[in-house]
Amino acid sequence: MNHKQLLALFLCFVIILSSKIVIGQKQDIVEVKNVNSNTDKYTIESISQKNDGYSIDVYYPVTKCKEANDEINNKINEYINQCKTNKKSLIISFEEYEYKDYESYKFIINMERDKTHKSEDIYTITFNDKGILDLNKYIEINSDVIKERIKSDSKYKEYINDEKLDSYLSKDNILSNFILTENSIVLYFGANTVLPNVAGVVQIEIPYEII
Repeated sequence: MNHKQLLALFLCFVIILSSKIVIGQKQDIVEVKNVNSNTDKYTIESISQKNDGYSIDVYYPVTKCKEANDEINNKINEYINQCKTNKKSLIISFEEYEYKDYESYKFIINMERDKTHKSEDIYTITFNDKGILDLNKYIEINSDVIKERIKSDSKYKEYINDEKLDSYLSKDNILSNFILTENSIVLYFGANTVLPNVAGVVQIEIPYEII
């Protein structure tokens, strides 16, 4: 083998090795993409990252309300940091709802360490052109109504713990996780709040006419 052939072989080896290093580096880069949406209310961005210890697939809206965008970004980053720290897989998707001039967004957060360690969380935000809506400042829903709605739902029946339920519902600002739909307010309570952790996220619907 002459010098030119040895040089060519060496260059091929360098190119192959360099490409593998570049591919390895790309796995650690957070890739943010803009995804086309069929609405003028928001655009969709995605974050995708895969690493030996964790994976991230996140979709979230970029709305016309800066205050809402800042709040959404802060919350998304909290989940991403938690995913990286705990070496889990994270998937976040969202749904949009409207009521009068309000926009509500419901984020479904699925985090998984392995098949036996999974968790689901719900994060919501509601706003109009005046800013983010704090429901606690505008309405008061009797805690007995919330309690009755939870206890009458068959999927929560086996998990009812009156002491735990009463303790949480006696707190202030319990209406922090909600969406406004065309006919009702939908409230969400995180796992291990109103019911034991095994019950997961609790959801109840309250029609506007009874508020």
